[in-house]
Amino acid sequence: FGIMMLKIDKQALAAYITLRNVKVHKTIEFGEEVFLDLDSNGNPIGVEISDITRPQKVELFHKIARKYHIPELNRFHPDALRKVFA
Repeated sequence: FGIMMLKIDKQALAAYITLRNVKVHKTIEFGEEVFLDLDSNGNPIGVEISDITRPQKVELFHKIARKYHIPELNRFHPDALRKVFA
């Protein structure tokens, strides 16, 4: 992996981390306001935070990183993104 792109939508108060550029097969809610897009094989291709103004649980990103073997998400901290919307 490697985080390909971080997209910020200030109007929607959302952020999206693209992990791989392939078609979304399924989206699951991984935690409150955190959604994980999966490909047809169940591999993660993106992570969405739908309300960046709310405190996010960093543990969710660590859980995703462990479950799907994406160590790059361990460096991602949702609190840092909230500063973009301040």
